[in-house]
Amino acid sequence: AQVPLAPYTIECTIVAWLILPIHMIIYYEINPVANICTLSYSGSIAFYHSTYTITMGDNLPATIMITTAILILYNLVMKRNLRRQQVNPNNVTARSNANSSAQRIHDQQALVMLFVQASFYCVV
Repeated sequence: AQVPLAPYTIECTIVAWLILPIHMIIYYEINPVANICTLSYSGSIAFYHSTYTITMGDNLPATIMITTAILILYNLVMKRNLRRQQVNPNNVTARSNANSSAQRIHDQQALVMLFVQASFYCVV
């Protein structure tokens, strides 16, 4: 990932999640007895709200996490294959083997972390 891209991505994500639920305002009403704002729960509104909550709060983030983990796995495999092609078999040194081994371990740990995070999110 590119570090300068991260703040922009975070800002866009925050703005998107502030805009996405804005349509829910139309389902609120002021309760004249208690003088408070409540969510009107007719059958169709309750069904829509439940579906929206499950989709946006559970299915969408889990799908995004699993998709990005699979894409990262694909990129790590491509990177590993590229590293193997760049190593000259006649001039293999212990240093390049150590670097390659350390990089492979780092890649595996990152991938395991991503899959554990996605699995934990799906379960909880």
